[in-house]
Amino acid sequence: MSHPTLEQFAGFFSTDPDTAEIFCRHLAVVCPLCREHLDRIEGLLARFRHWDPAVVVSEGLDADALFDGLVATGAGCASWWAVVEQRDELVNWGVACVALERARALLAEESSRPRAREFALLGATLTERLDSCYHPEWVNDLKALAYATVIAAEDPADRLSREAVRARLKHAHAATEALDNGTGSESLATEVWGFLSQGAL
Repeated sequence: MSHPTLEQFAGFFSTDPDTAEIFCRHLAVVCPLCREHLDRIEGLLARFRHWDPAVVVSEGLDADALFDGLVATGAGCASWWAVVEQRDELVNWGVACVALERARALLAEESSRPRAREFALLGATLTERLDSCYHPEWVNDLKALAYATVIAAEDPADRLSREAVRARLKHAHAATEALDNGTGSESLATEVWGFLSQGAL
């Protein structure tokens, strides 16, 4: 007997979530492979902060490899963006999330902050290019997180320069405006304000 694929499982939850809640979860109880599919989908939804199982499966599974391949093409956001403009498959929710995830992982070490900032800037730029197939309020949530991460990754030694202050104001405005137009998630707002406070004078 053939089993539903991971993609089919995700499709069921995307197109008919009420039915999927009954039948797919029932299958997951009696079938180890279906349980694995369900666990993987739920893990991807949590990791990529997305609402649509089909999207997180189609974009999330390849996002790390796409991001790593992109980073290998150059030394910073400007060179990476030149590649992105030639490859439409890089402009997606999954790659933007991985960029921010990698940036946040580097924030703890001060010596890694320049790299974290480059990753966050890439993530922010990608969110600006996400098209209408993504819900605008969710895009604004991701955008708010991206610009707040850029601020959190600033070099403390450079914070008082005129250029740095100007950039921080610009990014803070982008973050707060996006947050105001997002889903209203309190947990996301707490996360965004936490990052913004790291860049406060």
